[in-house]
Amino acid sequence: MKKYSNFITFTRLLGVALCLFTNANVARAVQYKVTDLGTFGGDLAYAFAITDNSYITGDFGTKNPDGTLATSNAFLLERSSNSFVDIGALNGAYSYGYDVNIHGQVTGSHDGGAFLYTDGDFKDLSSISGFGAIGEGINSSGHIIGTEFNGGSFYYDGNRMIDFVALTGGGIGHDINDLGRVTGSDLNGNAIIW
Repeated sequence: MKKYSNFITFTRLLGVALCLFTNANVARAVQYKVTDLGTFGGDLAYAFAITDNSYITGDFGTKNPDGTLATSNAFLLERSSNSFVDIGALNGAYSYGYDVNIHGQVTGSHDGGAFLYTDGDFKDLSSISGFGAIGEGINSSGHIIGTEFNGGSFYYDGNRMIDFVALTGGGIGHDINDLGRVTGSDLNGNAIIW
């Protein structure tokens, strides 16, 4: 019985040692280096999305003397070459880049409408409802999922905007992967994947 008891004690100690060793390695692996990207000539900047090949999108802008936002432009930054693109705003003073794919295509919103930016081309996707929209997710095929300001959702298939709520029977999409799978919620507030 004593041999068996010693074996159990040894096994427990070995298990604790392995857990401590593993946790120490995990803690070391989760350290990050912070890189200040700056404000790109504006007063403020926000980065919203990054790809595995280091494309980054977000927005940068200027403030009025009273501190309110004067302008905001979506941007695309390619980190390996430090290539910066001011995507601009199509019809006014505001645009926001919310997602980017591995090809450097950006989606977001501008003055109330969704957009797709590809290699210097700013395409106004507008909205289905007429109330405004935000492009929230883009996959490597350039397909976009987004929300409408009226509470609806849209899917852009590369050629046209489609009412995602009607397509799915009542779903609001928020992101899309390279397989075309969409995450979001149903009209009851449940998390859903299509």
